[in-house]
Amino acid sequence: MTTRVLAEYVATALDRPLPDDVAERATDHLVDTVAAIVSGSVLPAGRHGQALARAHGGSPQATVLGTGLRTDTAHAALANGMAAHADETDDSHEPSRTHPGCSIVPAALAVAESAGAPGRSLLRAVALGYDVCARTTRALWPDFTALRATRHSTHAIGGLFGSAATAGALADLGPARLAHLFSYACQRASGTTAWLRDAEHVQKAYVFAGMPASDGVQLARLVAAGWPGIDEPFTGESGFLDVIGEDADPDVLTAGLGTDYAVARTNIKWLPVGSPIQAPAQALLEVMRTHHLSGTDVTGVEVVLPGSLAHVVDSRDMPDIDLAYVLGVILTDGRLTFAAVHDMRRFSSWRGGGGDPRITIRTDAGMQPLRQAHVVVRAGDRSLAHRVTAIHGSPRDPMSSAEVDGKARELVAPVLGADQADLLVTTLRGVARMSDHGWTDVLDRPAPSADTRGAPCTN
Repeated sequence: MTTRVLAEYVATALDRPLPDDVAERATDHLVDTVAAIVSGSVLPAGRHGQALARAHGGSPQATVLGTGLRTDTAHAALANGMAAHADETDDSHEPSRTHPGCSIVPAALAVAESAGAPGRSLLRAVALGYDVCARTTRALWPDFTALRATRHSTHAIGGLFGSAATAGALADLGPARLAHLFSYACQRASGTTAWLRDAEHVQKAYVFAGMPASDGVQLARLVAAGWPGIDEPFTGESGFLDVIGEDADPDVLTAGLGTDYAVARTNIKWLPVGSPIQAPAQALLEVMRTHHLSGTDVTGVEVVLPGSLAHVVDSRDMPDIDLAYVLGVILTDGRLTFAAVHDMRRFSSWRGGGGDPRITIRTDAGMQPLRQAHVVVRAGDRSLAHRVTAIHGSPRDPMSSAEVDGKARELVAPVLGADQADLLVTTLRGVARMSDHGWTDVLDRPAPSADTRGAPCTN
């Protein structure tokens, strides 16, 4: 019953207009994720995905953004997914512990381009993917305390089901075959948090984005080709929710479909760093701006984070998820840029010099495991405390569409040039009104040659 209700909703999602406010938020996330793909296309994880797509070849069905390369839908989804999470600029849905956009948008782009889908169908498919992604992990683990004990990776699982739903809807599989699609996704789902040991951000990009995007597309192709599956994979004997989840709640999979849209409750990152760093970095920037401080005025910074989050960003080998380094950049530069947080030479030099002794990070086991931070900045005889509980870009303090477009242009222009960045953002901003597939025209324009392109980082 659970699978049938979900499959019937997915089967009709592209025929159902989104509320205006939800369509605007979905467009924000489409623009934001495409910008992440383009900016990540020049980073190591993006390069690895492109190399695989080139080596594979395949039918020229869909575009690998920023390269001019066209390949089959599964490899295009993989390559664009790897680029989308090649760094830490992509979105995140805190209630489900997932990064929806980096897998769902690449899957949607690949299948929609191959099918010649109109822009409005692309946007509805993206919003649908967010809904299924968020509900899957929340149904598996209603209590995330139990999830932490299992050490499963929500990122690998939520993205897979969201991408599969997106691809299945765009492929017009119908309810019965969509149920079978979900049965294959249940078999494919895996993932552990061992990616935390990845120092190159390549396996992490694969787990969060490349794998679920390409798997979702590939499984939709299998079912479209006539592969049979089972009708009720989520519940029943050896059902997915009971086998993988902890005190799983099947009702969560379908609760609020069509009225409660996950894309409207997903964070867009204001700053190009890992999610647990958003709050402390924002707090330091706000204190320095409010009190007109330069880095040389500051004699100490103490950051207090929830215990479950601090280890994710403490003494890491990647600059964009090392909290102390990011705060050190803010103290030195007075701002935080994409280039600075991806500069491995600067990061290595900073670490080799002993870091910044002014920065102290400690944990508070009593703080809820949310994206929050308490920061105390010492400047002379002043002690300036600031707590951030609603990061900018979250549903409680959302970025405006103009801010999202500005961020996108900033990320895309160094790779494709300012004119192409403007065209890309303008086209995607109007995608909800497109009754044809004209949006695909802006995808297959390659970046300028390496000797003329401005590289956004030195990673």
